[in-house]
Amino acid sequence: HKGPKDKIVIIIDDLGMDRKRTHAIMDLPAPITLAFLPYAPGLKEITTEAKAKGHELIIHVPMQPLDSRLDPGPLALRSDMSEESFDLMLQKIFESFEGYIGINNHMGSRLTQ
Repeated sequence: HKGPKDKIVIIIDDLGMDRKRTHAIMDLPAPITLAFLPYAPGLKEITTEAKAKGHELIIHVPMQPLDSRLDPGPLALRSDMSEESFDLMLQKIFESFEGYIGINNHMGSRLTQ
């Protein structure tokens, strides 16, 4: 079979809040896609470091879960937000750090359905 080589992509999410574990993941020798929560403290510094180590970055966007008892954290996108509020929250999320190539959802089963 001739053609492009198969690729395996590893995405690790929920990063940024636990610095010790985040650094342990960042220190892995292979390039990995790292998904950082947009409300983690010191995010610009740690994502700059992760990118310098050769990892791809994405934003782990908090979204409204089906179970209303679960807290997706601050900066969560919710189905009951006005279009203007949704857009403003998304803008804050996109400004949380630079160098990301995409997003994935943190929780979000209510919003994504």
